This record gives sequence, structure tokens and C-alpha cells, in this order.
Amino acid sequence: MSRRPLDCLIVGGGPAGLVTATYLARYRREVVLVDAGDSRAAKIPKARNVPGFPDGISGRRLLQRLRAQAETAGVTMIAGSVETLRREADDDDGHFVAGAGRRRFQARRVLLATGMSDHAPVPGLGRRETLTGVVRWCPICDGREALDKRVVLLGEADHGVAHALFLRTWTRRLTLVLDPAEKLPAKARRELDAAGIGLIREKVRRVHVPLMADAEAARATGGEVEFADGDRLGFDAIYPMTGGRARVELARALGARCRSGEGIRVGARQTCSVPGLYAAGDVVASLRQISVAVGEGALAATAIHNSLPRNSR
Repeated sequence: MSRRPLDCLIVGGGPAGLVTATYLARYRREVVLVDAGDSRAAKIPKARNVPGFPDGISGRRLLQRLRAQAETAGVTMIAGSVETLRREADDDDGHFVAGAGRRRFQARRVLLATGMSDHAPVPGLGRRETLTGVVRWCPICDGREALDKRVVLLGEADHGVAHALFLRTWTRRLTLVLDPAEKLPAKARRELDAAGIGLIREKVRRVHVPLMADAEAARATGGEVEFADGDRLGFDAIYPMTGGRARVELARALGARCRSGEGIRVGARQTCSVPGLYAAGDVVASLRQISVAVGEGALAATAIHNSLPRNSR
């Protein structure tokens, strides 16, 4: 266990966690970041709406740059997963104890940037297929690149219709695929019909995306959805919007308030309902975008710094 409490322990090394760490290190705070290496940002073949990158940047490259910036600022980064987190006292001066394998950390403040995970993997869609650029995960990020293309959205009834209506901004050649067991309200069906969005109620057996060394050729070729009945549907781009799950386990263990299915509830400066606990990025119930995560990281870091005893020179 660390000899004296850290100023802040950061759990998660995606954009939110790395930006928070960089800010805190520049505020001359002692900070350790523990990263399990599973940031969803690493899946992005090219993010085109990150400020300052007019030609876009891959998620992996962005993470590399953010890590380098954090290292330059003096952040200590440790590979691992925080499995346990508890608070030693109930007042504002209490500190946290975290367990990551054999390591133990004490910290006055904790920032959770644990992100989220996709909860329904689709056969045939993995990292290699994503890097072709044919498989898309975020309509906000790259819907514009699907302009007038044949787009298939694999969804669920709760959110699939809303995602499809949003994608209609860029293309009318759009088909929503739902599992036949999903209940679709009559109102949702009317909305799809009014927008001219195709609807297929069939189980997906597998998605076929050709793996090519030339990403441009892969995007020109597209792929096919293979259904359980043997039918196939071609596409230029596919969005597997089958839902996700915010990683709120550590927050719940501390009794922090969470929104069911959405993430941790936070205040104006990323504060949680547990004193000394903060959260930022995809684990928070907010718009899940890199730019938002970066802003939340800056807000959280400044709030954390101001909440700690002064460290004047």
C-alpha cells in the first residue's frame, strides 16, 4: 500500500482519465492512473470530429498522444484493473483504499473513468473488421461519412429506432434490423415508416466484412448481413448499435447514485453523491463523445485540485 495517500487515484486510461491525470499533475498533485487497457476509444478507426485534427485521427493514435502528454506531465501510469474500492471514513476528510491485484492504493480523491462495454457482441464483427472503416460504432462521430450510402443498423427496440431516425440525417438508404423477439411499439413503427426507414425482423447469423489491406477498397466493397433464414442484405456501412453497459460496479460498491442503464449521476463539476468521488467519460450518464470526455476531465481535475488542501510553493 502507498505510504501516504495520493492526492488522486484515477481508474481508467481513456480520454477522460488521461486528461484528468494530466491536469492534476500540472497542478502539482500526486496522481496515479490505473488502466486496464480496454478503452472503447481504441476501437475507432478514424475520429473526424475531434478538435484540431481536420483529417481525423485513429482512436489508438489519439490515446498514444494523450498518454505521452500525461507522461510528460509526470503522471504515474500502472497497467491493471482496480477490483475493489472502499472509503475509510464518512466525512469529507476520509480517504479511499483501492485494490488492483496485489497492489493497494490510498487516495484522498478518486476519479472513475471506467467507460462502458458493448453488451451484445455480433458474430463476424471484431477489431479487424472495425479497422476497415465499414463497421461503424458512433453515428455522431462518423454519420457524415455515410452520406447517401447503404447503411444497416443492428439495433434493439429500446434505442434502435432513435438511432435509425438520427442516421436518417445522412442517408435514405437505411435499414434497421431487430431481433424478432424484440417488442416494437406501434408508434415506433409509424415513425420508421414516415421516415422511409426499412425494417427487418430477423435473427442475425453473422456479418461478413471482407478483410483487405487497402481500407479504401474495403469501404468500396462493403459487406453483407447473413440472417438465420439464409437471406443476405448488402451494405456499404454497418452500425452494430446493440446497446452498451456503463462500468459502474466500483461506484455502486461505494453507494454512489447511478441512472439505471445509463451510468453514474454527477453534479456540475463531475462530483458523485459520495464525497471525494468523481466520474468522467463514458461511465457518466451524458453525451458519450471524446470532446465531452476531455471537457469532463478538465472540470473534474480542477474541482479535485480545489477541493484538496492548498499546495502553495
